Amino acid sequence: MKKTLFILCLLPYALFAQSPVQHDKEIEKMLLFSMGRTTIETQNEKFGGKPAPAFRLVSPEGEVFTNESLMGKVVVMDFWATWCGGCKMMARDFEKMLTKFPKDKVQLLAVTYKETNEELGLNYWKESEYSFPMTLNSLEFGDIIGAGHPSTLVIDQNGIFRVYQSAWTGNRTEQLELFISALIGTLDISIEGAAQAEEEGLKLKANYIYDALKKENPI
Repeated sequence: MKKTLFILCLLPYALFAQSPVQHDKEIEKMLLFSMGRTTIETQNEKFGGKPAPAFRLVSPEGEVFTNESLMGKVVVMDFWATWCGGCKMMARDFEKMLTKFPKDKVQLLAVTYKETNEELGLNYWKESEYSFPMTLNSLEFGDIIGAGHPSTLVIDQNGIFRVYQSAWTGNRTEQLELFISALIGTLDISIEGAAQAEEEGLKLKANYIYDALKKENPI
């Protein structure tokens, strides 16, 4: 009964939404809604919806990551440094999140930025045994987009700058998971999907789908 009532409540919004929702258009920048309007960054106004600025990032092992080499994957960049406590918290959360996505669809990178002690950074990453790669201290790309500490950048499968987000909060991982799931097409953006999330007590997920159906992208 609860599920039926929830579906009926959503029906007026679904009538105005395209079916199915086009993931490459309708959910663009939806992460900004789930994270709150007060955190919208100027980077999104400048770069959002456009091809991401060129980057060339190199891991300590010599692996090179560029716009071209990562095309076809959703790229999540975690800008970090050892002196940033929030960055370390974010990296731990990202490690847990990474296991939920196939490696051929999502690439997570820890982009070392403005690190004051590169040796300390290398040792910290090695000792932490994170499963996603760290790149060596790189000022150029971070400076271009005006990265802060901690901050996250999401680039979609087509190389488009989707969203930049600074700071980190306890539920940010869940919000980011929803956005990535929508980008790779594994989030059920439908009346039934919202109703199922509501029934399971997943309020954030239900609200996320609900606003996707209404197409309320707040910027």
